[in-house]
Amino acid sequence: MENSFYSLDVCESISDLSESSVELLRNQSSPFLNYDWFHAFSSHVSHSLGKPKWLILSESGEVVALLPMIEEQRGIYLVLRSMTNYYSPYFDLISSPGTSRSILLEHIFGAARELFSVYDIIEFLPTTEEVLTDFSAVFGQNGWYCHKYEHTINFQETNIQDFGSYWNERPSRLQSTVKRKQKKLNGISHKYKICIIDLTDEALAEYHYTYFRSWKVTEPFPAFID
Repeated sequence: MENSFYSLDVCESISDLSESSVELLRNQSSPFLNYDWFHAFSSHVSHSLGKPKWLILSESGEVVALLPMIEEQRGIYLVLRSMTNYYSPYFDLISSPGTSRSILLEHIFGAARELFSVYDIIEFLPTTEEVLTDFSAVFGQNGWYCHKYEHTINFQETNIQDFGSYWNERPSRLQSTVKRKQKKLNGISHKYKICIIDLTDEALAEYHYTYFRSWKVTEPFPAFID
């Protein structure tokens, strides 16, 4: 039986990824880890964060895992961080379904040991507890000090049939707040209403118009929102 040979390449632009790397991205079930997400992120966000570093693990010439990272100078420290920011609900190694994250990470570390040694800090966030455990185990076993902290909390509703059933299951306090605010609006003028609408180009334009006229801090990457 032929032994597998693992190799690691580093690419500095999503536009330079090979067809097999792009295919792996397109086959991701998560909307936050697929090609469209990272293409938009690379086009509108990542240039402000640092230098992209796509770590590409291949087995006998076939791409089996991707680790999208960004290199940045943070004061006196050179940092390699996950290609994420406040838009990203979670981060993970990108691979085919059914593959072992921990085994692939071990191969990545083995091939990237010299690369990783250049950096003062390597940072992955945000991650789930399961992902964090695998990353910490591999780096910890290879001599890195691993520090875990709570960065953010995300909530996900996995069984939404329609908006009506979803809304009926929301906390009574939230439902009461919406009713109260609607009543207050009606007291000002009957031309105002609270509604849920389908996402269209017109709706996006109205959203941005309202957002930029509001008290909120200016959105730094409006094109990414679209």
